[in-house]
Amino acid sequence: MTLVEVTSYILYSSMITALLYAVINWNHIKNKPELWILIFY
Repeated sequence: MTLVEVTSYILYSSMITALLYAVINWNHIKNKPELWILIFY
């Protein structure tokens, strides 16, 4: 694998992880929009 492929894989994996984390914690943050701002800033 080239460096670009490895980097893309890492970025993709971290995006999936962040998405799963957001879904798991949705009940905790859905009423706190300021946390979404912090997460996606």
